[in-house]
Amino acid sequence: MRIKSRLKMESENFTIYTVIDLIVSIIAIIGNLLVIIIVLKDKNTKTRMLYYILSLSFADLLSGVVAIPTGALIEQDIEIGHYSCLCMISTVLSTFSISKFSILAITIDRYRAIIHPLSYRLVRKSPPITSIVFCWITGITIGALPLFGWRDNTLDNIKEQCTFSKIKSTSYFLFQNITSTVTPMISILLIYGLIYVKVRKMNNKNDESKNENESQTEQASLNTNSSYQSTQRREINVTWNILIIVSLFFVCWIPLNVLHLIEKIYDVTDKYKTLLMIFIILSHSNSALNPFLYSFQIKTFRKSLLSAFRIQRTI
Repeated sequence: MRIKSRLKMESENFTIYTVIDLIVSIIAIIGNLLVIIIVLKDKNTKTRMLYYILSLSFADLLSGVVAIPTGALIEQDIEIGHYSCLCMISTVLSTFSISKFSILAITIDRYRAIIHPLSYRLVRKSPPITSIVFCWITGITIGALPLFGWRDNTLDNIKEQCTFSKIKSTSYFLFQNITSTVTPMISILLIYGLIYVKVRKMNNKNDESKNENESQTEQASLNTNSSYQSTQRREINVTWNILIIVSLFFVCWIPLNVLHLIEKIYDVTDKYKTLLMIFIILSHSNSALNPFLYSFQIKTFRKSLLSAFRIQRTI
């Protein structure tokens, strides 16, 4: 009786999980599709930041169209051919890896804007093709490695339940987590630490200059630099707004990666199945929430949004 009750509860949980995940998928598709259309339609306000957002939106759109539904299918413990399972899992891993590397690329771009403002001004409106291509090639390569042999080969040619833990070998699991999750996260933290230190120094310098008695010549020099300072303040504001998007990335992905690590070491898949489903939905929601953050946090994108719908107002 207990077994039947437990199976019924698990079935209900999976149904709820699937419905919520598909809703997240639909929101991700609609939201990111709108972002892509808006950015492509507006040819006047494109900056490096908008190109990065465009790339991230394409990755998140793929997540909504392919990765999230595929992930939901995998979590249903369906029986499927081993190589079909490999293709599905590689697609999921590739898509989410691209999103993670895109977030890292955006953070590096913010670092350049704040730490090296003069050189950044020269390239501010040029498309960052090299870094975007690097994000996509690296993400696809890491996700596709199981297809080329780096997997748990003991299950080859066996038709059984398709799960991430059964396909991913321990060595690949560690490699994939270190390269596409841990390394980007640590890098992002370090980069924002450097940005914070730089901004603090700039603020302290500005405070000191305000307290000093300035001659007329110095004041004229300050007026000459006002345009530069205004640009720098704008870049700093963009950077802190991007930090909110980066923080969401951490909140959405850390719980799932920690649980996957525990699952791989201690084999507790069945014990934490409900928690696993919650964390999977949380990680998938990152792709659905990003478009809303662009609208609220990035002024350049808001301008593109208003321009696309021909709404005239002061931002």
